Amino acid sequence: MGLLVAAPVLARAEDEGDAPFPDAERAAAALGSTREARRAAARSCLRTADIPADRTTRIARALARALAVARDTERPDERRELVELLTRVDDPLALEALLAHLDPDEEPDERVWAAAVDGMAKRAGDAALARTLVTAVSDDDTPPLARALRLELLGSLHHPAATMRLLLPRAGETWPEAATRARALAKQPTPERLEGLVALLGHEALGVRRVAWEGLSRATGWNLPAEHEVWKEAFLHPPQEEAEGRYAKQRPVHVPRYYGIPIPRPGSAVVFCLDVSQSMYGRGIDLARAHLHRTIHDLPATHRFAIAAFHTGVRVFADRLVESHPVQKARALAWLDALDTTAYTNMIEALDWAYGLAGRGPAARDPAETLDAVFLLSDGAPNRGRITDEKRLVEVVRAYAAGDLPLNTIGAGEEVFPLLQAMATAGGGQFVDAFE
Repeated sequence: MGLLVAAPVLARAEDEGDAPFPDAERAAAALGSTREARRAAARSCLRTADIPADRTTRIARALARALAVARDTERPDERRELVELLTRVDDPLALEALLAHLDPDEEPDERVWAAAVDGMAKRAGDAALARTLVTAVSDDDTPPLARALRLELLGSLHHPAATMRLLLPRAGETWPEAATRARALAKQPTPERLEGLVALLGHEALGVRRVAWEGLSRATGWNLPAEHEVWKEAFLHPPQEEAEGRYAKQRPVHVPRYYGIPIPRPGSAVVFCLDVSQSMYGRGIDLARAHLHRTIHDLPATHRFAIAAFHTGVRVFADRLVESHPVQKARALAWLDALDTTAYTNMIEALDWAYGLAGRGPAARDPAETLDAVFLLSDGAPNRGRITDEKRLVEVVRAYAAGDLPLNTIGAGEEVFPLLQAMATAGGGQFVDAFE
């Protein structure tokens, strides 16, 4: 049976002005040529109808070549389109190319991963695909984070083999694998899969429990704490929503926090700025890492985050806000653990970068991101960067925050408490002593 790939296109795309491709052969050829032609061909393919199965290998080969070229660009939108197309082609070469690309070392953008998961949902009843993916996630040579993404693909499929694999943890399973199993189980919330989510609420890793709780809360509408025994009891004796809306209209029972400061709004976007100057060596950086580990594990999937580590300069985990996907969390925490303390303290460059994401200051992005809060942890006064004068720094914070984008500060050294308190006040945020 034919699948949705590069069949004839009958009309020009009004929004992009793409020229139509009169046949599948020309579309396939374009997918291997220039970037502009690839984008036009991909959009054309996405709008087309089924073609005969004897064309799929040719189209799969062209898509794989185009994706290999696009991998070396800074254009995730192009890679997203090509990945979505690969999910539609019923050919072993297409699946091979897709799985090879779904490795965080090759593809670090979670928006591209989401395109693959969403594309697989269109083939939810494909038994052969389910069996192939089950084999792929069982390969012990696959790196753990790549296996985690493959597990998430399984969640879009209805086949019993997919459900069985998602319910059974692999020996030596890492927490990102368990967390993506939870994400996958929540995509098709059958009674059997919901039982699997309840079981994952007993997992030792907070990041796994958080994902399982989110999936259960979405599927049931119950506003219950993320506790294994509570949910087991709820499935035996379901809560009654009609009792004055007790479970239907409460505030969320869980709000993530950083050093006790809440991040309450659903879908929040936050930046964590962390001092990694030489004076943070030892207990300071160890405690700072532990707090940030817990907070990142705890962030719901609807939240986005960024991390900037500052010393004489600034290093960032990703040059943008990333979604709180378990694999991105794992990558961020590995990056955090690999940071060394060194050199001096350049607060202003970290603040420039953080507020620049929201379109503010000399590093303003265009287009700007939606940002809800900035957190800054430091143990010493600024002594490097374009602004080291404390009064000027406080005024810059006041201008950046502008009454609607608070700066919260965490003091890891008493000498900097007065400055950080003044910055939090000017930024409309809170100050916290890191050692309380």
